[in-house]
Amino acid sequence: SVEWQFYLIYPIVLAVLSKVCSINTLKKVILIIMLISLGFTAYFSYQSPIASYFLLPTRIWEMLLGGLIFLYPLQLTKNSHKYALEILGIVLILLSIFLISENIPWPGYMALLPTLGAFILMQANGNSILTNNIVFQKIGLWSYSLYLYHWPIVFMNHRYNLNMSVWAFFALSFILAITSYYLIELRKW
Repeated sequence: SVEWQFYLIYPIVLAVLSKVCSINTLKKVILIIMLISLGFTAYFSYQSPIASYFLLPTRIWEMLLGGLIFLYPLQLTKNSHKYALEILGIVLILLSIFLISENIPWPGYMALLPTLGAFILMQANGNSILTNNIVFQKIGLWSYSLYLYHWPIVFMNHRYNLNMSVWAFFALSFILAITSYYLIELRKW
């Protein structure tokens, strides 16, 4: 998977670059690679959408964008600014639900909506009721398991023509994720 490639290759690249570059140069290199990859995805998603979805050069920008939160953190001091960024991040994520359809090449430039929304939301680092509530905290705890289970469910739904409703999809994803979190992730083997 793209994620496995990234998590195996990226630390090696960082280790090598950290030996030959200053931290400021390294930060700029990561930003440039992220922007180049974003350009690749915008272009190649129209040329070859399947390859663009499965190949690292067109997807690495999404993971590097997450790393930029650590490398270029916003130092917001006013809660009103944090709250405004939280709202903007949530709006971008919600917009992606309504604007992205199966007719739009993916990942393509439209992948910016949810990823930039998540980036902004995390950069806000807010402590408001929007993000610092029990529901979002639990979803955050279960998010890795949700990530692992949602695609196999989507695949089985389409492969076996299950015609699963959105609500059934969410329910099954959460049941599997919560079960996995408590029975596997929290266990000390």
